[in-house]
Amino acid sequence: MLAAQATEQALDGTHPRMDLAPVLSVLEDPTATLTADAVAALPATHLRATVATDFILGYSRSAFWYHATLRNSASDTHDYWLEVGDARLHDVSAHIQQQGQWHHAQAGAAYPVAERPITAHSAVFPVRLAPGEVVQVYVRVVSPTALNTRFVLWDPTAFRAAEARENLIDGILFGGLLLVVGYNAFIALSVRERSFLYLALGALFFLINQIALRGYGAQYLWPGTPLWARASMAPTLMLATALIIFFQRRMLQTATLTPRWDRALMAMGWALLVLVPIGAWVDYRFAARAFNWIGLAGMVAFVVVSVIGYRNRLRAMGLYVLASLVLVFSTTPVTLLAMGLTIDPERLRWVPVAGMLLTMLLWSYALHAHFSQLQKAREQAQDALLAQQGSEQVRLERTVLERTDQLRDALARANAANRGKSLLLAHISHDLRAPVATILGYARQWRQQAVGHAAPAAIERNAHYQMSLIEDLLDYACVELDEAVLYPQTGDLPDFLTDIGADARQLAEQADLRCELALDTGLPRQVVADFKRLRQALMNLLSNAVKFTPHGGIALRVTVVAQSPASCQLLFEVEDTGIGLSAEALQRIFEPFELGPAPGQPSGVGLGLAISSHYLKLMGSSLQVQSQPGQGSRFHFTLSLPVMDAPAA
Repeated sequence: MLAAQATEQALDGTHPRMDLAPVLSVLEDPTATLTADAVAALPATHLRATVATDFILGYSRSAFWYHATLRNSASDTHDYWLEVGDARLHDVSAHIQQQGQWHHAQAGAAYPVAERPITAHSAVFPVRLAPGEVVQVYVRVVSPTALNTRFVLWDPTAFRAAEARENLIDGILFGGLLLVVGYNAFIALSVRERSFLYLALGALFFLINQIALRGYGAQYLWPGTPLWARASMAPTLMLATALIIFFQRRMLQTATLTPRWDRALMAMGWALLVLVPIGAWVDYRFAARAFNWIGLAGMVAFVVVSVIGYRNRLRAMGLYVLASLVLVFSTTPVTLLAMGLTIDPERLRWVPVAGMLLTMLLWSYALHAHFSQLQKAREQAQDALLAQQGSEQVRLERTVLERTDQLRDALARANAANRGKSLLLAHISHDLRAPVATILGYARQWRQQAVGHAAPAAIERNAHYQMSLIEDLLDYACVELDEAVLYPQTGDLPDFLTDIGADARQLAEQADLRCELALDTGLPRQVVADFKRLRQALMNLLSNAVKFTPHGGIALRVTVVAQSPASCQLLFEVEDTGIGLSAEALQRIFEPFELGPAPGQPSGVGLGLAISSHYLKLMGSSLQVQSQPGQGSRFHFTLSLPVMDAPAA
């Protein structure tokens, strides 16, 4: 019954390409449940002749049935290919009623290429007509994508020739986009600038989108995965648009240039990223519709912010405004077509790709020019800074030389003054020793002759004390003059330490104090050391311990810390139960002429610890102290000495 209402298309085999739109009738199936038998059995009034809007339907959940009657008016058999565009359509089925029998075939993005009747980017079905034969053709179309269809009857040879031309043009455009991707990715990695990266990724996802929309992906890249065909369409375009928005924000510096539009661009970019998984796995139609509206708003925003940037005289804005206008004029018609507005899709076949390619090229050039100008300005500023730094460096070097000469002269004068003081101390100490030695001699004779008198003993004791002060001054003068040197020799370490302990015990008994000598049983017998300087350092520490301990006792401990056949490391400790030292006193205790807080009248000139510390430094050690007021003091140092034999028994 439908065949009687449809306009019959006569075919004589002389036309390589024939548009069937004028002879088609259409039926909308809102439930998408009708079969070919059911449609063929419907009254003729249920189908109507097609108009232009029946081939640009936008997004719909309905199934649409298209019907045509074909008659071969030639005297021989002819083979035709029926193309139902475009490649994004998911489910296209052809039902041909021929000589009372049905012939069914399926194609579209939802079917692997191997299951389609003819290998092609779009849905193509074979139709063979014998001389004078009349066939009824029913085509069912249902798709989550925009329902943009075309019905063209091709001579197979002409179809392949047209397909080859399209492949060539697409290849040129795709190659240009791929060059844009590679160029911007290389620049992004070279200069570490995200603007180039955004542009490269945006071009890459747009390229993937066009490969999917035009059927190359399903035919060559993922022929056996129809689900990926849908996921690679709108979602990839959403990603590309979001990346282009982020590129716009960074390139135009909208955060500072126009914060209000920057917030709008940011909202659109993140909204598109949210739509990506929705379009891929949840609701393709909803995501695509939302994307179209966001895309139109983005076009307006692109033009506005470009004009704002141009008015603010940003670098390379002329090219940037031109690129934005090209993008708007090339993508807006395609967006309107997807929304169901009547635009001839054949005229827009290469507009999106060519427009995007030109836009990307202009953006790449503008971005390159922008950063070239920035680099040039940076180099000029750097040259100016280097010149300024050079002149400043010359001035600083001249100033440093002048200050160095002044400091050198001042240091020479200070060294000369210090050396003079040290020489004076040495001369005074040397000159004072002779009369004191004479006094000691006469006092010793007097004491021997005047038995029972206390005066000779007092004279001798005080002369010894004065001699020790003179010896300290002489040692300090040697230290100041850098004339203090070590004279190491082999000696008996246990005997040496025993003698030190005996002297310490005598000092302690005179002050009514206890004295403890603790020697490690693993001490080596023969070691190499400057025993004179070591004795002086230890006796200074022990005499100070006695001096600052009113009651209690002192201790000398020597412990082996580490030992090898060739050397040993010893820990020397001098402890007392005296008055201790404050934190402030600890900071100055090793300075020359610094007297500790001795009970009663202080004695000495405060050189013992300074001299001992210097001698220990010459031996490769460092004098340390721990003390608190009222809790005594602990002086200690470690000393590494060469060993000449086994440890003492």
